[in-house]
Amino acid sequence: GTTICPMPDLTVDPARVTSDMSFGWEFFEDGDCSVVDSCVRAPGWRRLMRFSTQTPNIGDADAYFGPARAGNPAFEYSACTTQYRFMTYAQYHLRDTAGTEVALGYKYAFCLMDTDRYVDAPETSPTAVYTCANQGISRGWSDVYGAGLDCQWVDVTDITPGDYTLRVSLN
Repeated sequence: GTTICPMPDLTVDPARVTSDMSFGWEFFEDGDCSVVDSCVRAPGWRRLMRFSTQTPNIGDADAYFGPARAGNPAFEYSACTTQYRFMTYAQYHLRDTAGTEVALGYKYAFCLMDTDRYVDAPETSPTAVYTCANQGISRGWSDVYGAGLDCQWVDVTDITPGDYTLRVSLN
């Protein structure tokens, strides 16, 4: 017979993205980490579309990443922020009505952990298992990146007003 291995399944909660969406102007200095990491297209005043991203693990196993440190291949050191981070945890693709990508945003994860219990089921741990010290997302839990965090946006400064679709993908 066929053996099925338990696997994590990280997805995106679309309701969280749309419920926290906002637009505003922010100023970025030339050496700002958001400029260095290409979270904005250029220094100066930038118009940002901010939103939250909730990434539930709806699979039947934990998504385990371990401690963010040298030697862990899931993480890279950022000289700008002086922290280890999970490279491009999420990508944000803004597309026009023809499906052409007009802007791209990235989210580097510094702490993948259990923040919100997402599934109320007996097999879901009643308490958070993973923290910044030992990173992961438990089965039935989610991690939330709030709209106020760095790089939790798409730079829409040079985008013509109109109708667009935001697609969030996870690495």
